[in-house]
Amino acid sequence: MGQLIEAHFRFDRYKPQLNSKKFKEESLPGSGLLYDLGPHLIDQAINLFGQPLGFHKTLGQYRPGSQVNDFFSLHLRYPQGLNVWLTSSLLVAAPGPAFILHGTHGSYQKGRTDPQEAQLLQGMSPLAPEYGREQPGQEGRLTLAGLDGTIATRPDPAEPGDYMNLFEAVFQTIRHGAPYPIREEQLLWQNELLEGPTESGR
Repeated sequence: MGQLIEAHFRFDRYKPQLNSKKFKEESLPGSGLLYDLGPHLIDQAINLFGQPLGFHKTLGQYRPGSQVNDFFSLHLRYPQGLNVWLTSSLLVAAPGPAFILHGTHGSYQKGRTDPQEAQLLQGMSPLAPEYGREQPGQEGRLTLAGLDGTIATRPDPAEPGDYMNLFEAVFQTIRHGAPYPIREEQLLWQNELLEGPTESGR
């Protein structure tokens, strides 16, 4: 895709009712959507792009009776002009792509993450041959611009996902002292983004 210019990562849902798990709705340190889904999006950005040069964070509280944020957006600034937006909302009735990237030579879009969560909820065993594999139509879409100005879009299937790799890494770190894939400094960067200054909205 050439030099990346912007990236948008979104986890959206439509859940206007307050969560039945009361602790998720209490105005306490670490509550709200930012601390619920934010770490997942921040982790992906740090894993792909590293520590940002700076950031701007906006929180919102829109559901009737809500005491915690149910919307957040973080704008991360990186070297060479790359801008990354991490956004999540509980009031999106028609979610769009979860991942959008634009570069000087093309773009990439993908609906949601791999199918493992849905497969596990349906009772599929992680040992099943089809576990972690995308179904037709779930692939990302890669659009590239040719030197002659032509634009071509094609499916871009992902490799099968496997949550078990994470648990294997935990085992190897605890039992054999192997380096854990997520470094301590990356967790500190994540905390800086979660706890940094906020622009609030309603």
